[in-house]
Amino acid sequence: MQPEQDPFTAIDLAALDDVIGGRHGGNAKKQQQQVMQGVAQLAQTLQSVGQNMAQAKAADGQNMSGMMQQLMSMRGGGGGGGGGRA
Repeated sequence: MQPEQDPFTAIDLAALDDVIGGRHGGNAKKQQQQVMQGVAQLAQTLQSVGQNMAQAKAADGQNMSGMMQQLMSMRGGGGGGGGGRA
């Protein structure tokens, strides 16, 4: 049996000089602002993607409807209500 190796590495104490209350002093507010900006950008991107998908879906529906009307007119159905009765 081999002795277990410690999976944790020691942190240099000099790196901990600015740590206050579990947060790195000075950068916490700036980092929070950056995160909020990133979330806002992500929300805008998702909204844009959703709008593009909705537009594409609407266009596909219109294309399908146009193709169906075209097929009906080619078959003589007309699609105009009632199959040609007066």
